Amino acid sequence: LDQDAVMTREAFRATLELENSTAAPLTDVGGSIVITDASGQNATDRFAIRAPSLQGIAAVDGSGSVAPGSTAIAQWVIVPTSEAAADAVTEYFVSGTLNYRENDVLVTTPLFPVPITVHPQAELDLHYFHQRDVFSDDPWTDEIEPAQPYQLAVMVQNHGAGQARNLRIESAQPQIVENEKGLLIDFKIIGTEVAGQHLTPSLTANFGDLAPGEIKIGRWWLTSTLQGQFISYEATFEHLDGLG
Repeated sequence: LDQDAVMTREAFRATLELENSTAAPLTDVGGSIVITDASGQNATDRFAIRAPSLQGIAAVDGSGSVAPGSTAIAQWVIVPTSEAAADAVTEYFVSGTLNYRENDVLVTTPLFPVPITVHPQAELDLHYFHQRDVFSDDPWTDEIEPAQPYQLAVMVQNHGAGQARNLRIESAQPQIVENEKGLLIDFKIIGTEVAGQHLTPSLTANFGDLAPGEIKIGRWWLTSTLQGQFISYEATFEHLDGLG
């Protein structure tokens, strides 16, 4: 079994538009983002800032150029880390600096600070449970034994101060890791349940929202065409920040 856990996260979009209404190009265009807390202290390191998407300009690193009569747009995606609001809702201010050269004159201007509100994020623990023995047909007897459902379960606990939104767990079919006799075997998913609610049988389970401190349990029921043992289970989870 391979699994991916996906949870939506909070993010902000900062957009800078620079309109050149002159008859000459603006050169050496650069823009930077700075984030400060309520006391005015630099808090940029509590956020991941993705490289900007650009329109009408090739770069905003001090080498960009805006043609006469055109508008350039730079857009940053800002993703707060868990330190940005560890325990409570926290306000920050997004500002920065814009610089460009016009007629050989370097112009530098601060960007007006805009408030953003960061909410605490979820911190999830996942605990898995599976039964070892899988009961089904014994290939070494003449009698065809019926397949009995076996269970894989996961308990998801949110011990963070924020809500987990739209959590879903996606799984792949089980894989045979030991089959000394090379026997044909197949699996069937016959049931999926989350928090006591039966869902369409699928190895993808939608847990919805988990409030701080909330626990939800998901269960999958499967059958196998042959008997055997569930000998191991591995799951890896990773978080991709705004920088990928």
